[in-house]
Parts: sequence; structure tokens; C-alpha cells
Amino acid sequence: AYVGMVTPRGQQGVTILLETGEKVDLAHEEIDDIQPSNMSAMPTGLLNPLTLEQVADLFAYLNSGGAAGVAQQPAATVKK
Repeated sequence: AYVGMVTPRGQQGVTILLETGEKVDLAHEEIDDIQPSNMSAMPTGLLNPLTLEQVADLFAYLNSGGAAGVAQQPAATVKK
């Protein structure tokens, strides 16, 4: 049995991304059952060391699809 995130591959079957980062490709014929999990793929407490502002910036970045410049603060200016 495998536990991970399932990605469909059309007629070829599915790819399962395991928590170790390993990918497993399975043909439809090799699959008896696929069941959803109520457990999040994100490790417990991962966001705990972050401030609320950092969490908001992270979600803004993720929602942008990874676009550069999102959730960036302007560069600091140095007075001489």
C-alpha cells in the first residue's frame, strides 16, 4: 500500500508522490482502491515559527503561482 499525493496520468495510470519525495508510477491494473485521507500533507507545526505576516506572505506567494515579486517588501534605502 502507498500513501501520498496522487496525480492522474491519463490512460497510463497514476503517479504517487510519497512523503519521502519518491515518485511511484502505477498502471490502472495495479490499483485496487484509492481512498482520500483526512490528514494534511503539510507537517504539523510547520508554520509555528513564522509570524502572521510571514504566513500571509507565504500564502500570497503560493496563490500567485510562484510569480516573482509577489509578497516582496521594497528594498531598504541607506542614508549616507
